[in-house]
Amino acid sequence: MHDAVARSYRDHHALIADAVAEAQWQDHAGQHTQQTELAGVEAKIAKTNGKIDRYLTAFENGTLNDELVGQRLAGLRATGKQLATRRDELAAALDAQPKTEDEHRRHRRPPTPEGHDHNGEPQARPH
Repeated sequence: MHDAVARSYRDHHALIADAVAEAQWQDHAGQHTQQTELAGVEAKIAKTNGKIDRYLTAFENGTLNDELVGQRLAGLRATGKQLATRRDELAAALDAQPKTEDEHRRHRRPPTPEGHDHNGEPQARPH
């Protein structure tokens, strides 16, 4: 069986290379999507903070009553917390992405049946 698997890898090199290239492209596309979403979330955070500042300024100037300002600020702060949570999730996901080609190879390849990475180092098995 081992010979059959080895022959399969040897004989289907182009197919395997295409599959690896597709996986790399999908990883890159996913990372780009996360970067785009992160930029959008950061823009929304800045916009929400700007709204909060404007409400506080209007309240300080006496042009809004405290009940209206209180309700609106509570909603804006809740939105801000949700956006900050999503920003942190995206930033963590991007930080976890491999930075070099070697990291990328280790990240993409599952451990061997013996539980080692492909450099012989012990590696935790995914659950």
